[in-house]
Amino acid sequence: MATIRLHFEEGKQPTLPPVCARCGLPATEVQTRQFRWTPPWAKAAGTLLGSWVAVVGTLTREVPLPLCAEHADRRRDWEARRRQYLLLYLPAVVALVLVLVAKVLYQGLDAVLREGPVAGLGLPLLAAVLVFLVTWPFVVAWAKSAAIRPVEITADSITLAGVSEEFARRVQVSRGEGEPGQAFGAPAPPAKAQDRGVIQLPDGTLLIPVTPGSPGGRDGSAYTEMGPDHPDYDHWFGAAEPGEDPRSRAGGGR
Repeated sequence: MATIRLHFEEGKQPTLPPVCARCGLPATEVQTRQFRWTPPWAKAAGTLLGSWVAVVGTLTREVPLPLCAEHADRRRDWEARRRQYLLLYLPAVVALVLVLVAKVLYQGLDAVLREGPVAGLGLPLLAAVLVFLVTWPFVVAWAKSAAIRPVEITADSITLAGVSEEFARRVQVSRGEGEPGQAFGAPAPPAKAQDRGVIQLPDGTLLIPVTPGSPGGRDGSAYTEMGPDHPDYDHWFGAAEPGEDPRSRAGGGR
């Protein structure tokens, strides 16, 4: 993943390329996402003087992000976040069960039951709390690393980490800071392009999968076409496999 700084000149929103900020595939819609960032000084002051200081010092910025149909689905984002929450508590639950089982095996079930719920679950709960306190920073850091997140917000800019390299490359090219295919090293297809089934037709046209019925498809098909004259053709060509038009087999021939 890449990091990119977006500039807001005279309060205007930046013009962003029509590729998904998460994966680099063609974008089908633009969603406004709000980002919050707390400067280090505010975090330090909040630790010493109270959390209200950190809240007051937190900066916010709304950014219109282009997204593909898959990453624009907020239900999918919520399901992913729910799995992250479950993973956050999983080590503590496992520790609770293991310590409880070990106690039963060591003392016997009857002895544990005679202790009552408070004494019987005291040690397992303590172990679960300790495991939770030790593991939660790592789980939270992992969850944040998989999402687009701000690393700095100023009065006229925002720096986002976790964006796709193709999105960052296109932003740089649009600002004249790089050449197509030269940013981030040697030319390579956008992130995850190889496993998305890009097809090269006999006439050279590329078919790039999108969600059926999304604005990116032609006539509601499951693909968007890209000809050799498209500025990103060479970038996607490396991910394509020769093949026939699957829309013809489905009855929607070319």
